[in-house]
Amino acid sequence: MRHDLYLEIYRAAVSLVVGETLADAWALARAAWPTIDETHDDGADACVLDLDDRAVVLLARGADPDVLAHEAVHVAAWILQARGMPFSFKNEEGVAYLVQWFVHYAAPLLVRLTPSSSA
Repeated sequence: MRHDLYLEIYRAAVSLVVGETLADAWALARAAWPTIDETHDDGADACVLDLDDRAVVLLARGADPDVLAHEAVHVAAWILQARGMPFSFKNEEGVAYLVQWFVHYAAPLLVRLTPSSSA
């Protein structure tokens, strides 16, 4: 499943690609972006790629909230770097805003896709 997000204020495009497993997310991403090749490392738990002037976040269905938060920081760093802005303590409020924006939209998608545990 792919969800495209756009943050107007930064003119930033972010795509969230969620697969049943991370390998499935990689397969979905490779189908959407044929430029993904062997130079991209698919050994991580999740990742953020820089593709076609957008950040592409790959996650497995049911990814833990801490993984989402981790990737959100990479998304914030990507947006700032792509717009020629420094990533530092001097702009931590902007970084916090970007992390919050991404988590606000991505978390409900992951919750919806995460199987409920049977007790």
